[in-house]
Amino acid sequence: MNSIGHQKGVSALGWILILALITFFSLVALKLAPLYINSLTVSSILSDIEKEPSMGDKTPAEILETLNKRLSVNMIKYIRRDEIYIENTKDNIILELDYEVREDFVGNIDIVVSFNKRAEIPK
Repeated sequence: MNSIGHQKGVSALGWILILALITFFSLVALKLAPLYINSLTVSSILSDIEKEPSMGDKTPAEILETLNKRLSVNMIKYIRRDEIYIENTKDNIILELDYEVREDFVGNIDIVVSFNKRAEIPK
């Protein structure tokens, strides 16, 4: 019989548990990484629209058309029209995207991630 002081290493069951945890968290990272990369792309699009000098002179419909074209070029397909809000104020045009993305995880389990992006376009 070995005493606890002489035992070294991890048992087979311990290795299986460690590998299962590594696999689970790797799968979560592989599913979430593209969603957050697309979120960064959306932020970049809104920032570009916000900085573009001619945007303040456009109507909300023209701004929406520009946004849709840029989303399409960057292959962002999951933002629907009812998730885009445009408010015309005295000083700014506020463009807000409030959307969520649902990604299949395993079987009938989904990952749902919500995003809220906003740009203020000076007139």
